[in-house]
Amino acid sequence: MRESNLERLESPLDSVGHVVDECPICNRIDSKSRPCSLHQEAMRNLDSQYEAWRSAMGGDLSRNEYYKCLLGLGETGPAVKQAIEYLRGAEPESV
Repeated sequence: MRESNLERLESPLDSVGHVVDECPICNRIDSKSRPCSLHQEAMRNLDSQYEAWRSAMGGDLSRNEYYKCLLGLGETGPAVKQAIEYLRGAEPESV
């Protein structure tokens, strides 16, 4: 089973065992979660809606294509756009 993007980021420790308390996307400190609660919700929404989009496209939609579609929509909010840019390896714009 594929590990979701959110699960990959939820660990409170970095690769050398130091406690991490900043969002890796916006650097906001959120003691309850990593990434911050705003970006955690954005990533949860991205993960939960991907299969619906893929299905609507006949099963032929990569995550990168999904992200590209969302970035092109005016309705996509800034937190989702920042999460996408982070997941794609780009530096997110500030909020």
